[in-house]
Amino acid sequence: MKTSLLLLSFLLVSFLSYAQSQTKDYKLYEEVATKPEYVGGEGALYVFIGSNIDYPADARNKLVTGKVNVSFVVQSTGEVDDNSVKVIESLWPSLDKEAIRVVRNFPNWKPGADANENNVDVLMILPIAFALDASQKQLDNAKKRREKKEAKKLSKANKKVKNTN
Repeated sequence: MKTSLLLLSFLLVSFLSYAQSQTKDYKLYEEVATKPEYVGGEGALYVFIGSNIDYPADARNKLVTGKVNVSFVVQSTGEVDDNSVKVIESLWPSLDKEAIRVVRNFPNWKPGADANENNVDVLMILPIAFALDASQKQLDNAKKRREKKEAKKLSKANKKVKNTN
């Protein structure tokens, strides 16, 4: 019994030590000899973002446009550290969440390197633009005008009904 308790205590301490060693303390670089690069280049990055963004309905309905600035770490392995993804300049809550979701789904990047050509962890900042095309805005504005007219008509009809009673 004493041996198994001692073994259990050792395993618990080993697990805690292992868990602590797995917590990444970054030596982050903001300026490096070679910056991380999205595989395929900047154009491919924007294609990925554009094809993976789902414009949230609440933001679309309110015609919210602009950019969300997101910071994240490209690790020395080229992976984006999911825990490092943060909004540093907010636009609208659902757009912020969508920007974070897309960045967390990035495939591996070509990692950054220091002057000695060693791969290093690099802090990146990326603006993600949310824009509605002109035709969508026109359709949304027309829909809002129609809804406003209908609401006025309904209000007038309700007043007439009240007056006749």
